[in-house]
Amino acid sequence: MLYLAYQIYKMDVTKASTSKNSATFYTGFLLQFLNPKTVIFTLTVIPSYVLPYYNGFVPLTLNILGITVIAFIAFLLWILCGAIFKELLRKYSTITNSIMALFLVYAAVMIWF
Repeated sequence: MLYLAYQIYKMDVTKASTSKNSATFYTGFLLQFLNPKTVIFTLTVIPSYVLPYYNGFVPLTLNILGITVIAFIAFLLWILCGAIFKELLRKYSTITNSIMALFLVYAAVMIWF
């Protein structure tokens, strides 16, 4: 995490990206099904809140579909916020990167204490 904080702090976004490996909506949509936060959320919710009350195939399937819908809505909100704040974050990239790096350092310190 500290290395990631360092990389974010020294990152220069003013240079034009020449990479041809740009993310698309389709790749983001597919990646959402492998999102670790969603998987951990599902692995927490199903045994804790669903299995004690529902044992059938249909209720479990509906709950998993509900979690998938929630994750997809979160993905769409992430896209929307990214589109809204893109120029603002680019304009103040030095300040933004510094703040994000400080939060990563804080998170790394809090993990160990």
